Amino acid sequence: MEELATNVERKISNHESLHEWEVIIWIEQKIKQAQEQAEISSFEEIIKKLPLAIILAFDSAHYRSAIFKITETKLERIAEAISARHPEARVFHREEMPEPFRELVENAKNDLYIENASLDPRTNYMAELVKDASINDIYFTKVETLSGVWLIVVDGIIPRKIDAGKKAFLAVLCHKIKKIEFALNEILARIGKEIIGREIIATQIGTIDYLLNLLSHLFRNKVTAMGGLCRRIDKIAMAGNNGHGGDCERCAEKSKNVVREAREIEQILKQFDHALADIKKATVINLETILLTSLISDIQAEGPGNDFLIALETPQAEFALLTDRRKTVKAIHRMVQKLTQDNKMPITVAAKRIDKEKIKISLKQPGMDTENLARLVNIRDNGNAKNHSLRDFVVIISSCLLPELGIKIEIDKTAVEFTFLGANGETGSAPETRSLCQ
Repeated sequence: MEELATNVERKISNHESLHEWEVIIWIEQKIKQAQEQAEISSFEEIIKKLPLAIILAFDSAHYRSAIFKITETKLERIAEAISARHPEARVFHREEMPEPFRELVENAKNDLYIENASLDPRTNYMAELVKDASINDIYFTKVETLSGVWLIVVDGIIPRKIDAGKKAFLAVLCHKIKKIEFALNEILARIGKEIIGREIIATQIGTIDYLLNLLSHLFRNKVTAMGGLCRRIDKIAMAGNNGHGGDCERCAEKSKNVVREAREIEQILKQFDHALADIKKATVINLETILLTSLISDIQAEGPGNDFLIALETPQAEFALLTDRRKTVKAIHRMVQKLTQDNKMPITVAAKRIDKEKIKISLKQPGMDTENLARLVNIRDNGNAKNHSLRDFVVIISSCLLPELGIKIEIDKTAVEFTFLGANGETGSAPETRSLCQ
């Protein structure tokens, strides 16, 4: 199929004869390629080449063709087979529509055939064109889309005429234009959602980054001053050289509590710094192909002193996943820690392919309680909680960032599931780096 489409491209470039069925297959193949690669410009390319493809399929010496589009305000010549046969101006006010165009649009006709072009008064508009006196007949066919009315116009040059077979073929091409526009709108909607999604994630990350920095600065200086003062009191009391040993000892005993709390807050601020580093690194994603067995092994080995066990349900099961290895390992490791906080039973991992592009990974555990993890992953509930621990905090951060890696999280009462993009069985591919803000 692809070879045929490539061959049609070559024939169009060299102005060689085409079969009508070749044009249809070429359009379908070009639409498919554009959809797969999300290439918006490809659709414009199809329309631009279509009039030439028409006359190459009919007979370039005895036909000419053009495509027009009519909107609420204007008439535009979108493409033509031979530009020298048309005026330089391409855009006109809708009020300037020629009579055949107006008849099609206002009388809601699907097509219009003018058999004797030189005698029919509806062709008077052609006097303003580079008119060919040998034009025999003209066929107009249209299709309505969300963006306007598309018209394919074909002239037959003596002695040829536009027969029923050619009319049917042009009707099919009109519907292909409708399909082209529909596919284009689908891609634009998809790209728009991706851009909006990236902007939302980037905004969320920027907001979290700002708030964490603000909290860090607000607390750090005050905690440092408070801790320093208390340590100074403790040192004076221990030295006993101020003449008030008993009073200072009692003061030092009280200050020890403050020193202890200050040290804990300092540790919290260090965790803030780690979270900030995670967030800053998350704006650049390094996608690579990793094996599921490698991912599970890395999760088990992540962090010192792990008190959980995670293993594949079927050790020989192997899937290639497309993700950012480091960020994925850290995020799932944190979530497994949360799951096993009160239940130390081993976690088993099951995997299955749910379609050509996606792989679902399920975490299961005897007596699994997912309520606490689900509460953290649901960001709308996080703001209502008053007692989050540091471990909760980093889980919340991971739950915000995992979707940007293309990983969907689903939690029910008996399982935690992650849906990954598959790597089509290819392993060892070079990493692909991209930024959220691109």
